Amino acid sequence: MHGRPLSRILGALSLVTLLIAASAASANAAPAPPTDAALERTRAMVELFKARFVKIGPALAENLDQLYTEDIAFRDPISTARGLPDLQRYFARFAEVSAGAHFEITDEIIQPGQAAVFWTMVMVNADGSEARRFQGVSQMKVRDRIFEERDYFDLGEAVYDHVPVINWFTRLVRSRLD
Repeated sequence: MHGRPLSRILGALSLVTLLIAASAASANAAPAPPTDAALERTRAMVELFKARFVKIGPALAENLDQLYTEDIAFRDPISTARGLPDLQRYFARFAEVSAGAHFEITDEIIQPGQAAVFWTMVMVNADGSEARRFQGVSQMKVRDRIFEERDYFDLGEAVYDHVPVINWFTRLVRSRLD
């Protein structure tokens, strides 16, 4: 398993590269004027965001309008959702396939109108025991609520490493990189 550290390094580098690219894209957008009120509103939305993901279950898709705007733009390595109804369907499906999982918040960066929340998702087996963990970050843009969210995580660590045929292929590729 000597390829595992390389996999983690490549995953971390991919995550850092994505964050740098996202920051550069954000730099081109007109920033909201920094105010104490904007900072406090962003902090409040981050707290609501963190509370929502303490434990994954059916409630995840409920009352999304308290956290997200009607025109929310959401994207992660697997899916894209446009608008609250689309995001509600995404979260309902996510809650169904990930029931019992939870997020451990490891860090956060908050500025007026934007935030990044770093997390570890803990997946569980049917008996409730821990199955696996993977790390990621959610980048959010906030006005009165979150209007844009982009989640970054290593798709290999989260998904590909756990699908038998794909796992074989990714191990083969990694072995050739060592």
